[in-house]
Amino acid sequence: MSTRTFRHQKFTIPVAGAGNYPLQEVIDQTFKNVIAIAVQATNPAGLVGSTFSQPLSIGGEIVFDGGYEAKMLYAGQEVAPKEKFMFFDKPYKAEGNQLVSQYTDTSGLTYGVTIYLWLTNDLIIKQA
Repeated sequence: MSTRTFRHQKFTIPVAGAGNYPLQEVIDQTFKNVIAIAVQATNPAGLVGSTFSQPLSIGGEIVFDGGYEAKMLYAGQEVAPKEKFMFFDKPYKAEGNQLVSQYTDTSGLTYGVTIYLWLTNDLIIKQA
C-alpha cells in the first residue's frame, strides 16, 4: 500500500474525430478508494454533445449510466484544482480494478480528453 494519502491518476483518450473510443484502464493498485472524478479537454468544444456512451464503471460497479455527458464532469482553467472534481456519494474500490466505458465524440474535432480519478487510502471522504 502507498504511503501517500492521495493521488490524481489520469487516463487520456486521443480523439481523432467523430466516433467511439473504448476506455478500459487499470486503476493504481496501491490505493484503496476512488472518491472523485474530473474531465479536462485540450479543446473543450469537443465535449459538447459527446458522452460516455456505455456505462462508466469502476471495478464492475456502475458510476454513471450510458449517455452521461462528458461536459458535466468538465471545469475550465479558471476553477481551482480541488474544485474541478465531482465527488462521489460513496467510494469505489480502486486496488487494481478497471475503469471501463466508451467515449463517443459527436463534434468531429481532433483533441484529447483526460479523465482524472482522485484516489485515496483514507476511509472518510474529505471534500476540500
